[in-house]
Amino acid sequence: MRPGVQHGRTGSQEQGALARVSQILNIARNAFRRGYGREMLRKLWVRLRERGRDTRRESVDWCRDRQVDPAQWARSIDARLWAEAEAFFREQQEVAGRKSKELGLHVGGAGFYELLYFLVRLTRPEAIVETGVAFGFSSRAFLRALAENGGPARLYSSDFPYFRLTDPERIIGCLVEPELHEHWSLLIGSDRQN
Repeated sequence: MRPGVQHGRTGSQEQGALARVSQILNIARNAFRRGYGREMLRKLWVRLRERGRDTRRESVDWCRDRQVDPAQWARSIDARLWAEAEAFFREQQEVAGRKSKELGLHVGGAGFYELLYFLVRLTRPEAIVETGVAFGFSSRAFLRALAENGGPARLYSSDFPYFRLTDPERIIGCLVEPELHEHWSLLIGSDRQN
């Protein structure tokens, strides 16, 4: 080895390798938990079967041809209610930031939860069925809107945990405050089972 030349991995490469090993160990550990292994294999089979089938471009084009500005659309229906939904969005971001620090995880959500909040407030459903909860961005939007609406409405959620994490159930719906649980039925496992 020449002086001044480092061989091997850098610190960030080592951290990445350790993170991958940790994920693999978590996957193996969770695969042996009751009810998880079969669903994990089913998900793997679906991903392998779908590999190479790229309908994304076609879907994106279809959506682009039909898109409207959701904020403009919502304001045209009920400007006051859309302003309430935007305020909810800002609050949701703050709650997620605090929860990220508390858990030491990046708590992210890609759902358009201000629109979900708006639609629930607008339509006042008696029941909502949700598949996939993760950190609970959408769940919290549904439940907060249901609480604002009042009444006996209920959210039924099904979630299969992030099996790459240690103790993955701890993060399911972690953004949802305990006072909102009264109108929430959360089932953990495969959607087929639930």
